[in-house]
Amino acid sequence: MIRTTWAVTWFNIKKQLEDNPQPYISYDQYRQLCSNEEISEPSSQETLLDFLNDLGVVLHFKDFELQDTHVLEPRWVTEAVYKIINSEELAESRGVLNLEQLDNILKKKKKEDYPYPPDKYRYIIRLMQKFELCYRIDDRQFLIPDLLAVQEPVIDFDYPAALKFIIQYDFLPRSIMPRFIVNMHKDIKKKLQWRTGVVLEDRDFLSTAVVKADHEAKKIYIYVNGEQKRDYFAVLLAVLRRIHRSFEKLKTKELIPMPDEPDITADYRQLVRFEKRGIDIYLPGETEKEYKVSELLGTITTGKITEKEILGLLKKMKEILMALESERNPKETMLKTANEILDLKLKTPIGDINLGKLVEKVFHKKKK
Repeated sequence: MIRTTWAVTWFNIKKQLEDNPQPYISYDQYRQLCSNEEISEPSSQETLLDFLNDLGVVLHFKDFELQDTHVLEPRWVTEAVYKIINSEELAESRGVLNLEQLDNILKKKKKEDYPYPPDKYRYIIRLMQKFELCYRIDDRQFLIPDLLAVQEPVIDFDYPAALKFIIQYDFLPRSIMPRFIVNMHKDIKKKLQWRTGVVLEDRDFLSTAVVKADHEAKKIYIYVNGEQKRDYFAVLLAVLRRIHRSFEKLKTKELIPMPDEPDITADYRQLVRFEKRGIDIYLPGETEKEYKVSELLGTITTGKITEKEILGLLKKMKEILMALESERNPKETMLKTANEILDLKLKTPIGDINLGKLVEKVFHKKKK
């Protein structure tokens, strides 16, 4: 925005908003301010609003259900979220939030506290959904994964037979697992979730997964069983990679455990490079055993992939993305996901599959 020329009327709007003592204004109020300054074109109003958002004068979201409110004081939002997440009531209910509880949680207890009228409750919850802090249980209830029980429940799962994958972090942000749970909440099996892990089930793929974090080791472990476990794994990894991209300079290593020595791992991307160069022998430094690169990659890849299989994977990703409040460009995300899935299916002739066309097909709605 450096050296961008602004009309005097735009500066007038900016100053009025900066001087406004209220923590937020409605969209109609903003439009009235613009009309008073003879900024009547909707496109000009929207362009100015984008500038004001980038400058930090207002906090504005283009999502349909969020655009009615323009936040002038970001602390009004952050303090509401902190009050909710730190609420003793929600800690006792293991993160289950009823909208009626917000009357008590957000009520003004000190003179310096911001006011939160009931008609703004859903706006605050929508923001929490957008930033993957909670998900909807029903119309009146939401769950905040960061407040789930700490103890891992007893799980009936065949770990030895499972596809296994590890993600190693230089620093593992505590928000990654709660956000992953929010993303995958439609697949949660029999409410088996805890603060650092979750059990998932997909009936289309006939597969079950356990995904859990070890914050001390700075690792996330993925285990998947079932008829189409490799396909379900591809979706789970794509979701985690999407979350990773939201962190600046987050460093991760994707590791494959040795089938007979689970404590010894190989760098997945290094194995990919070996396969591309025609190298089929991998020698871990911790053992004298030799492993075939093709067999190690075979634990997570399925060789050639059909257009029908990619279509099924994309439909699953659409289901996840459309359930989120945070995705402004689900089609663009789907294209990235499709490329990542193809990366997992190493022997796929990418030229034979039109990813853009498949994404359009997934999003296409038949006219009645």
